[in-house]
Amino acid sequence: MSAFGLCTNSFTFLSERKKEIIFQEGKTQIIINNEIIILTSVEYQMLKLLIQENNKVISREQFLDVLYTLEYEVFDRVIDVHIRNIRKKIKTVSNKEIIKTVYGLGYSFKGDLDE
Repeated sequence: MSAFGLCTNSFTFLSERKKEIIFQEGKTQIIINNEIIILTSVEYQMLKLLIQENNKVISREQFLDVLYTLEYEVFDRVIDVHIRNIRKKIKTVSNKEIIKTVYGLGYSFKGDLDE
């Protein structure tokens, strides 16, 4: 378990109007509006971390600490690419922007799937 408390069990995030994101552990896929979205393992863990830390800003460095080992040198801009890919995949089933960019700090989950 990481400093952010990432757990390995499947879970469901419910928004205020009961729209949900269902995380399916072991498949690195999520379900939004009854549509399956396939994510890479890194994208899956990033989105899961954002939701678990709902409305808290996660910096690029914090993502790198959780997602990558010290064996590899990874530039912090790789996080931006993963976030862009997550947004693109979610946009195929929902027009809501659920990941907020906090300029100069990082990213946070807006917690609103409702349209």
